[in-house]
Amino acid sequence: MSTKYAILAQTTRLQYTPPTCELENQTTDKQNFTVAAGTLIKVAGEQQTSLAATQVYVYDTVLREPNTTRIYECAPESLLPVSDNLWPFIVSIPEPNRRLQLLKDTDRCNWLNHIMPGDVISVPGRSFDRDDIIRYDCIVCYIGPVPEIHPVGYFFGLELMVSRLLT
Repeated sequence: MSTKYAILAQTTRLQYTPPTCELENQTTDKQNFTVAAGTLIKVAGEQQTSLAATQVYVYDTVLREPNTTRIYECAPESLLPVSDNLWPFIVSIPEPNRRLQLLKDTDRCNWLNHIMPGDVISVPGRSFDRDDIIRYDCIVCYIGPVPEIHPVGYFFGLELMVSRLLT
């Protein structure tokens, strides 16, 4: 894995081994936790090149920052890497299944990597709580953080132009 960010490709069992200071009166067995597909992950330390488990942090679901008090072990094949360019868009999506859908859609990921302010895009009406058959042409005016909406992630500022019917 060449990035420090990932999401879980499927519901996965992560293993947690408490630090030795927590093991004095406890068993040394690893604890297993089932974590949902689409969960935000940060790879701990250096990337691992072997087939052994990768050490990861799981992101807090509210703050969307890694909980660095617990390091888990995860099978590398359970992780979908997220590039540094895509991470701000992925982390701003609250629903894990929608994160996973976006990351698996290579066309949309490529689009996000190339969209610029000034580009004209066509947005479905459902994005504006409108009828699905109407699309709205918009100018991308802004791409970036909006802390008033959410403390992390990138959002789009759009200027509405005209509407047209789908054909």
